[in-house]
Amino acid sequence: MPRKLNRAQQQELERDAEENAAFYGNQIGTLDEEYPVRKSIPIHAPTPSPSPAPEKPLPDLREFDPQDQQELMTLLDDYQILKEQADAIEARMKRIKTQVADHCEAYHAPGLAYDNVRVHYRGMTTKSTLDKGLLLLNGCPAEAIAASYKEGSPFLDMTIRVLKGD
Repeated sequence: MPRKLNRAQQQELERDAEENAAFYGNQIGTLDEEYPVRKSIPIHAPTPSPSPAPEKPLPDLREFDPQDQQELMTLLDDYQILKEQADAIEARMKRIKTQVADHCEAYHAPGLAYDNVRVHYRGMTTKSTLDKGLLLLNGCPAEAIAASYKEGSPFLDMTIRVLKGD
């Protein structure tokens, strides 16, 4: 059974199609006429459901039991410290990678080995991604795109943000 698109998904598909049409618009029809690309593709997606109610404000930690408050404060303090350390480490690792890449490029080396560390240098690369907007532009109906989604495995969906001070 095809999955119904919600309003945000429908808008995203339409936005992708518009952006791709604007970007590729001057190229449409310039390919071999044997394989023409349709210039406009009607979108026949299901009627979107109404957007969910606005989120409620988060409960303050003081609303929890005193014992739980203490445990949560300790955990969140630890998280904040670790997050700051991880951000600093990540920034340092990025600088190191850039400097090592500069050396590999200067020596035209595909990589290097040092002790138990191996570096494989491939230069600046990109990866291909499937673009729903281009699928629509190239004739794939919105229903087929919606029907091609599948549910993944469950995972913990939680965000902890450390807000910057003044």
